[in-house]
Amino acid sequence: MKVIVKMDGLDCAHCAGMIEEEIGKLPYASNVVFNFVLCKLTCEIGENDPEMFVQTCSKIVHRYHPEVRVRRI
Repeated sequence: MKVIVKMDGLDCAHCAGMIEEEIGKLPYASNVVFNFVLCKLTCEIGENDPEMFVQTCSKIVHRYHPEVRVRRI
């Protein structure tokens, strides 16, 4: 299953790269691509729960930037 996650307010390209790398290390995540200009992360998660994936993304993002709003689109 393909999931797209929007990260409103993420303004640090270095942090975006670190977030992309960390999410890419999740055992069920593949083809992880972060578009910094659009603040969107696209990922394949197989048959895993997309809402659980968004919660996991949110935890990872908030370690770097607690003010960023993370949501599935």
